[in-house]
Amino acid sequence: MIHTDGDKQFGCAACGKRFRQRRTLDDHIRLHTGIKPHHCTVCDKWFRTQGHLIVHKRIHEGSRPYSCSVCDKTFTQSTSLTTHMRVHTGQKPYECPVCGDRFTTSSILNVHFKLHTGQKPFKCSVCGHRFLTSSLLKVHSRIHSGEKPYKCTVCDKSFRQGSTLKKHFYLHTGDKPHQCSVCQKCFRQKSNLIVHFRVHTG
Repeated sequence: MIHTDGDKQFGCAACGKRFRQRRTLDDHIRLHTGIKPHHCTVCDKWFRTQGHLIVHKRIHEGSRPYSCSVCDKTFTQSTSLTTHMRVHTGQKPYECPVCGDRFTTSSILNVHFKLHTGQKPFKCSVCGHRFLTSSLLKVHSRIHSGEKPYKCTVCDKSFRQGSTLKKHFYLHTGDKPHQCSVCQKCFRQKSNLIVHFRVHTG
């Protein structure tokens, strides 16, 4: 069945976006008002829609009902599974209108697009540095707070980022996951592989 804009009889007074159901409009309006009426009784978080609360509760319940048919990885919501499947299919449906690069999700495209516009909307309240994403700002803020939440289970050394802990852990395991495609030499860090590869490329 094909739907047209005429089917969308409920309009948002704030932004003009239209919806087919009143309930969907009510959920959308909360984006503008910031109201979050749905409450998790386990961790005291609040959510804009009942659907968001249902998905959130699966974290506490350990429920991951959506399973990948290729690698058996599981997810709390169907949209996460859809995005994950692109790892196997190689599908990148979101294209940058400036440079043509393609991405698996619209959120990754939005972050990429800010590289072209120079937009850095997230500002550190301490030093004024600006960042492309809130997650980058969160990691940066740990420089000021001294917080290092990622702790090595072997030597108790702590790190600001999970990715840094992962690289550190290779020292204990001996893993060298980055391999040169020319001579098959392996490295712990991708940066070391890049430097090494220049030997072959000149």
